[in-house]
Amino acid sequence: MWSLFLLLKPIRRFSVTLILVVVCVGAVSCAPKRAEKAPGSPRVEEYATMESITNGVPVWSFSNLAYLYGVSPDFMPGVVMQEGNRHPRVKIRPKKSWEIKSNYAGAESEMTRRNAYNDSQPMLPIHLIDGDPNTAWANFEMTAAKARAEWIRIDLPMEAEIASVALVTADYHNPHYGNYGKALPRELEVKTSRDALNWETVYSNKQVAQDQRLVEIKFKPRPAKQVWIIGNDFPKLTARGGFGIRYLFSIGEVEVRDPAGANLALVSRGGSVTVSSTSYVQLNDRFTQDALWNSLNYDLGNKWVRIGGDNGSFMWHYVEHEKGKLEIDPVGDQSVTELVQHGINVILTLDFKGNWIYEQPPRKTNWLEARFREINDAYTDPVLAADANSEMYQAYLRYIEYMVGHFKDRIAYFELGNEWNGWFGAEHYVPGFFEPTYKIVKQVWPDAKVMLGSPGEFDRNGILDCLGRQREYGIRGGKLLLNTGDAVRPGVVMRGDIEVKDVRVSVEAQNKGRSGILLRYKDPYNYLVALYAAPDHSIMFYEVAGEDKLWGPHWGKPLAAKKVQSFGTNIKLEAKVQTSSATLTISGGGQSASTTYTLQHVNDSGAVGLVQRTGDEPQLFGNFLALDAQGKTLAKDEFAGTDGAIPAGWKYITGGPNPIKPGLGPRIDAIAWHPGDEPDATYFSAVREFQKQCQSLGFKGRFFATEVYAGSMYPPGPQPGNRMMASETQMAKYFVKSLVGHSGLGMEAGPCHPHFTAFAHPQALCQTTWGMQTLHPCRPTMTYYMWRTIATVMDDFQPADFPVRFSDEKGLVYFTFQRGDNERMVGVWVDGPEKDGITQAKTDLTFPGVRAKQATVVDIMNGTEQGLDFAAMDAGTVLKGVLIKDYPVLIEIGQ
Repeated sequence: MWSLFLLLKPIRRFSVTLILVVVCVGAVSCAPKRAEKAPGSPRVEEYATMESITNGVPVWSFSNLAYLYGVSPDFMPGVVMQEGNRHPRVKIRPKKSWEIKSNYAGAESEMTRRNAYNDSQPMLPIHLIDGDPNTAWANFEMTAAKARAEWIRIDLPMEAEIASVALVTADYHNPHYGNYGKALPRELEVKTSRDALNWETVYSNKQVAQDQRLVEIKFKPRPAKQVWIIGNDFPKLTARGGFGIRYLFSIGEVEVRDPAGANLALVSRGGSVTVSSTSYVQLNDRFTQDALWNSLNYDLGNKWVRIGGDNGSFMWHYVEHEKGKLEIDPVGDQSVTELVQHGINVILTLDFKGNWIYEQPPRKTNWLEARFREINDAYTDPVLAADANSEMYQAYLRYIEYMVGHFKDRIAYFELGNEWNGWFGAEHYVPGFFEPTYKIVKQVWPDAKVMLGSPGEFDRNGILDCLGRQREYGIRGGKLLLNTGDAVRPGVVMRGDIEVKDVRVSVEAQNKGRSGILLRYKDPYNYLVALYAAPDHSIMFYEVAGEDKLWGPHWGKPLAAKKVQSFGTNIKLEAKVQTSSATLTISGGGQSASTTYTLQHVNDSGAVGLVQRTGDEPQLFGNFLALDAQGKTLAKDEFAGTDGAIPAGWKYITGGPNPIKPGLGPRIDAIAWHPGDEPDATYFSAVREFQKQCQSLGFKGRFFATEVYAGSMYPPGPQPGNRMMASETQMAKYFVKSLVGHSGLGMEAGPCHPHFTAFAHPQALCQTTWGMQTLHPCRPTMTYYMWRTIATVMDDFQPADFPVRFSDEKGLVYFTFQRGDNERMVGVWVDGPEKDGITQAKTDLTFPGVRAKQATVVDIMNGTEQGLDFAAMDAGTVLKGVLIKDYPVLIEIGQ
């Protein structure tokens, strides 16, 4: 096991660039290190072929789906790492996973390798000519309505007289599928040909109506053998779940009719179809997964891979297609064995999601047909939690037992649940899922290591609740204290004795976090929130109606949001709701502002209460007043009473007393989360403090950032400025700062996903540009190469505590590492949001008490090593004029 000792040097919040400085003490040469392949170890040629040599460096082809340069490209040639340095720069040869002893790099790879039986593909082009109204085709979904034209070509077996072409929408009845099968282009052109060389346009329209069940294009009968249908300007995807805003062309059938109305395009008539591209929804296709799933992780130098959780062949609903028949996909099974053989640790997530066949009534019971008639991923067609009914719950526990028995001795950690905080709180997750599954895991394999389920976001409250921390709540000094519930649910305290439709509520609060007033609360799926967000000075509403998860994860888009001026330390919130109109007013510091929203759904009577959405510290509310429409007082509270007491009439829904007692911490081996925070000084300081809190509750295991989120995609989509729609350079800087910073805290960290080819997805390290009809090639991003360089250079470096001094430490974040007795490393960057280009700051570095024999700097932007000029003396080693960047640079000294 790697040392858990964490080191975070003093940090300040300024604009800083990340640099890793590596000083090699005792070495004679500044040449890069070369790892020799051990006899009998794997070879690159097992999964890639050399198809080109550029500048003497191989270019490797991964089944012609991705081309990877053998070293890092020169993304920004001429980068200077030290003033006056004339030492040569040498390209670093990346190590493969099996060549690396240890590092903290890994990845979430949930869409797994699988056989044809589990390769659910409901959007293949053959569905356009199968005559089945319950199947559909969709193009490779894009991030802009006019990213490019998409087309369908029909070939008849022989020339025939045709009189019309019809686009028929699919007859999907599942509301979660949205407009899959029903997404017509606004611009449409149809051409016919007798020889596929000379084409005649028979229809052109740039204003096609979107709500048609059938688009029938009639023309004067003519002989034709080919029909070419070209669309552009596509509608937004409205299906549930998925990732980001996408646009698509999706229909059920194409009919090519003769003058008598017979459909000649049917495959049963010998027709054939070709399309410009295909959507693989969430799961990707099995051929691409076979080529890339294992191999890209090896090439990246990752040492851990997390599987299961949201999708893939290890999910329960893919393991048990028929009741009582559990079977691991043999291809997926072999992929796990190969990961272990290639030096990668595997985290298997045993999620709490249920199985369609155990729902009431059951669904997808005929898998042979469901796999192509229905959309079978947990995003687009959500499955219930496994405790939705008693039969499902007992079957779920059998699935847990089966999975542990099958994979024991190959799995590094069994993770019990994924992003559970988007479904329920710790008070449900721990007794309902964690404890029963933990018991089974340990019964089947006593030596198994168990990871607490990763919550979405950096949910400190949710994790600490699982560990049994004691919350603060109730009265405190004449105020009512309220914590956040967790990362996706607000803290809520409610006046349970008031049921009212039209009401005016006012309350005093502190100007911090995101706090507000709860109105017309009926149940966790129907209510209105009037909210003030102190961090960005805005007031807004959230109307929740019919959400399928508690508190509506992330609450969707704020309504009637309005930016306001900054107020004083203390504020007053006043919310008024009357019939279908709601108004929120905030005042403080001699200023006030308000916004109004017209309700769409929440129109019944309900309870009133208080909300804290986010905030690292509890909110303190005072002087609560609720008046009915006639001005009559319904409730008035000054919260006088004993500290810690819950005032009469009030009830904590979330954020109140923790029902979970301490004791879970010493029993688990790992804690993880999915950070969405900027990897800056503030975040890493919070992580270090959080680790101490966990350890104070008896936890002695490892920490993981199992899904790190940043992204880039072109076209950039409708959300410029969003970290998931950053430039490629910004995305790379985000990820590598996250990897180095988490490594400095003794934490594994990884993205989600190394590649993604189902549709335009900004988060993957290898991304598809334009889709194809069958397999979608993808390109490595800057992040891919920079991640690979760090994974190689940080081989066997562990967090270590030793002094480093900077001549100008302002705005720098840095971490220190050590390998063996004689090699030390510093990772440092200029703190601040990611920008294009390079920001840098000059500083001198001193290693007190170290007489170095070698110093080397790694520029991860271009994947090079360079000897540093330094002065070594008994008092220490000094490196002058080092230029710190806004991306990780590794500096290593050896003695």
